[in-house]
Amino acid sequence: MKPGLKSIPGPILAKFTDLWRFYYTRNGTMKEKIQELHHQYGTLVRLGPNVVSISDARMVEDIYGIKAEFPKSARYTTSQAFIDGEIVHTVFGTQDKTEHSKLKRPVASIYSMSSVASYEPLVDSSIVKFVHTLNERFISTGKICPIDQWFQYLAMDTISVILMSRPMGFIDQGRDVDSLLEHLYHDFNRRLHFGIFPRLDRLLTKNKLVYWFFGNMTPRVFLKASQLLGERNEIRKGKDNEIFPHEMGRDFTSRFLEQKQKNPDGISDRMLLAYITLNIFAGSDTTAVTMRAILYYLMKTPRVLSNLRAELAAANLPFPAPFSLTNKLPYLNAVIKEAMRIHPITGAELFERVVPASGLRVRDSDLVIPEGTTVGVTGWTVHFDRRVYGADVAVFRPERWMREEKESEEAFRERMDRMGRADVRFGKGSRSCLGRHVAELELFKIIPVLVDLLEFEMDPPDKEWEVEYLFLSKQTGMDVKIKWRQGIAKEEILG
Repeated sequence: MKPGLKSIPGPILAKFTDLWRFYYTRNGTMKEKIQELHHQYGTLVRLGPNVVSISDARMVEDIYGIKAEFPKSARYTTSQAFIDGEIVHTVFGTQDKTEHSKLKRPVASIYSMSSVASYEPLVDSSIVKFVHTLNERFISTGKICPIDQWFQYLAMDTISVILMSRPMGFIDQGRDVDSLLEHLYHDFNRRLHFGIFPRLDRLLTKNKLVYWFFGNMTPRVFLKASQLLGERNEIRKGKDNEIFPHEMGRDFTSRFLEQKQKNPDGISDRMLLAYITLNIFAGSDTTAVTMRAILYYLMKTPRVLSNLRAELAAANLPFPAPFSLTNKLPYLNAVIKEAMRIHPITGAELFERVVPASGLRVRDSDLVIPEGTTVGVTGWTVHFDRRVYGADVAVFRPERWMREEKESEEAFRERMDRMGRADVRFGKGSRSCLGRHVAELELFKIIPVLVDLLEFEMDPPDKEWEVEYLFLSKQTGMDVKIKWRQGIAKEEILG
């Protein structure tokens, strides 16, 4: 046992070996186990010989805030790219603060809200194609739609057009093109499991000897990104823009290439590939999880759906709805925040950080967690802290993000500040999600269109979704009936 952690409660086996954590992670019950243990033991739970889970939402800022000096744990090194026998550091995977700044600096402006807003025509092209395809395949035929799958097709094609100005064909073909989604799923979960034993990951998957003996073991998503980048370079050389529905100079890849030209020594070819691949990893499955959560809770909460539709009707939005209008709608904002609160994107994984030399003082306690300890929170605990979010934390209630009728302006601001400090929807602090604005652009454009134009109903109506809590909180079983809402001029929408 590590000195200084003896007083922190937890399963006996977990205090001696990380195999306890691996067992529950592997069988998909770690999320429920963490919740159960915090209910049993309180704020602190020992999950491993050197791992402590924290459920006090007030401590989020202590660990992840801008001023906090808690580096990422070795778990994140499993997300480093391994291309052609060489480890390539990524913005998400690097532990070193200086290295992170070096990797982030050349591309940070590309992810700014002003830059992201210029990708709106690209997102519009995906939305139009998606609505047309839903009509052709499901609405006009009366067939049941597995919307959980189709949201993933939409998310993948949308990030693809943002990256490369063209989709990969998921919506057109209505299937997992090149089995890319299947490989992403397995790679996410490989990282989850190896994250418990990161040295094993380095030994088996990032080892030059293994590479020499067994050949290229680069994940398929990297190979797909490399293929797309190669095709893009050939098109640039030929100056042929005909296959692109949008100006090439306004997508992510063009801007990455511009930064590489400005800084050829700072951005290698492998690093460029890593930037592109990271967007596919981070921008497809994660957005699909949130879209599913929003639609599911709207279907299961008719009052909220009615309120949202009233707001959208009053806004009189065109098709597709412009981000400049939708992101200012208060109830839509609240719906998106609440869906991401009650259904966090990640599943079994703690957002692990390493305690610095100063230690970590536990709130309302004299206990100081010692240097070198791995600590972390999960959205499945801090987003359900009653002291922050209220007694009804298990209820989908977007109004919690809005000012209450008899609430003073000062009280409202204090409550929003308290909830904001505990909010880990997009991470926190200097290591927060780089692609947050991209995700928000997609959500604030896609959700209003679907809710305003279409009726969705689970088949059968009382059916519940199924959720697998591994690297992501991935939902399945969302079979729905879809029809046009009464009064919608579908001919105008479909052209």
